[in-house]
Amino acid sequence: MSNVAHLERGDQAAHVGHVRGCRVLFFGRHCRLSAVPLRALIDAGAQIVGVVAPAPPRPEPRMTPIRKRQPRRGPTLPLAGRSQGPTLDALAAQVAAPLFEVMDLRAIAARDALAETEPDVIAVSCFPLWIPGQVRSLATRAAVNLHPSLLPRHRGPDPLFWVYRSGDSHSGVTVHLLSDRLDAGDIVAQQAIPVEPGLPGDVLEARCAEVGADLLVQVVAQAVAGTLQPRPQPTTGASYEGWPEDDDLKIAPDWTCARAWHFARGVLPLGYRPWVTDGHRTFIITHVLGFRPGVHLGAAIQHRPGGTAIQVVDGVLDAEVATGENDP
Repeated sequence: MSNVAHLERGDQAAHVGHVRGCRVLFFGRHCRLSAVPLRALIDAGAQIVGVVAPAPPRPEPRMTPIRKRQPRRGPTLPLAGRSQGPTLDALAAQVAAPLFEVMDLRAIAARDALAETEPDVIAVSCFPLWIPGQVRSLATRAAVNLHPSLLPRHRGPDPLFWVYRSGDSHSGVTVHLLSDRLDAGDIVAQQAIPVEPGLPGDVLEARCAEVGADLLVQVVAQAVAGTLQPRPQPTTGASYEGWPEDDDLKIAPDWTCARAWHFARGVLPLGYRPWVTDGHRTFIITHVLGFRPGVHLGAAIQHRPGGTAIQVVDGVLDAEVATGENDP
């Protein structure tokens, strides 16, 4: 943990004056890891000159690379509590910022449309598309990304899943400079977050969003003040994982019951469905009930009123399950 640079939460107030009026072009999607940081920048007084989100699927055979939606007219939604909150659309409307829906940021038309916002800082959080250099260079101060892991560990599109898959006792948030390589730019802020046994994934996501929002405000203030101190990511401990595949969701019989319980408790709230097999059929875990060390069933899976017992190496995982789609 010695490579983790902490920025204290209380430091944010000292930097609000430096953020106020900074022209920020924000990239995100419709999720908490985007909405909470954007709201924090708004609360700190940043001037949001545009919000960029992936374009929703549409049936037209030929799509424009970018579509600009002007702010909605009429009353806007008030800001809610820090753990819940309005969508990117509502936040953009609140500050009268245009919403850009993009298909291809490599297109000249996309770059030209975003250039009109004249950003001081490009701030990215949970945006799923690669941002090319021709767009990053629009920012006169800095282009930064908020990533919910302790980089260089767990680069990739869904680090929270891999925190649970790997059984990490700590996760965290990193703010880094955007570069040609995904999640590989120089680090400008980083803070660790403990992952207690059985911590639900949505709770970890909320913690990352809150901590990341504070870090992002501080980083934007430093960019305005010209005091950013980037440092290269360590060359050791780096990992990259893509989107989880089916085998990544399997709970194997050689797992401990504590590991199986922690994994299922973590990834179920993130929208994933772990599964087990008795060698003949697949069972999808829909809810995890608990675990019992030292229990041996004499069978891989035992169905009983109120739940299903799943045998692992040192005990039993108790869960509610559904039969896999391809099973008889």
